[in-house]
Amino acid sequence: MRIVTTAAVAAVAMSIPTGAAAAAPTPVLCATHTHGDSAGTRSHRQFTQEVAIAGAQVGDVVDLLSDPRRLGEIHPLLANVVQDRATADVDGGTVAHYTMTDRMTVAGLPVSFQYTTEMRRCGPGRIGSRARQFPDIDLYSAMSVTPAPGGVRVTELTDFLAPAPLMEFTFEQGQNAHRTMFGNLKAKFTGTPRGAR
Repeated sequence: MRIVTTAAVAAVAMSIPTGAAAAAPTPVLCATHTHGDSAGTRSHRQFTQEVAIAGAQVGDVVDLLSDPRRLGEIHPLLANVVQDRATADVDGGTVAHYTMTDRMTVAGLPVSFQYTTEMRRCGPGRIGSRARQFPDIDLYSAMSVTPAPGGVRVTELTDFLAPAPLMEFTFEQGQNAHRTMFGNLKAKFTGTPRGAR
């Protein structure tokens, strides 16, 4: 989370001139750099977080985090997920596309909103995603799950892009939701109370 055929890969390889040092394109969802707004029309903020999870296995944690249909088990706002389609990334990796619905309370009133998400696995223990929401809000997330003594360590770098008047609210809500999600992830695998870090 491979749709390019071997023949297609061979055709691309054969099109590179002999002796040329052609760099492979980097999939946007798997980029290790931050996703600033090159046009300068939106504000950009980011945060990082990590959590150690005793007794967990890398594969089990990656399976949960890379499947938005299961994220409702740990994400505090997620109410509904519909998988729309799958497409091939520039390197042949599979990008899964989803329509997602969050529910939250704003000024004491219940609010629901939909957004689209693209997600893929970017190699062993790595997950990349991009959520897009009206008006012109993007949230990029790069997660890695690595072995650690007695369990695993999960790290996340999240980039927020939003129109300046909406950034403070967008960043606060997104950061709080992702922090809670990591606390709930740990609780799910260790049996500790939700919210414990």
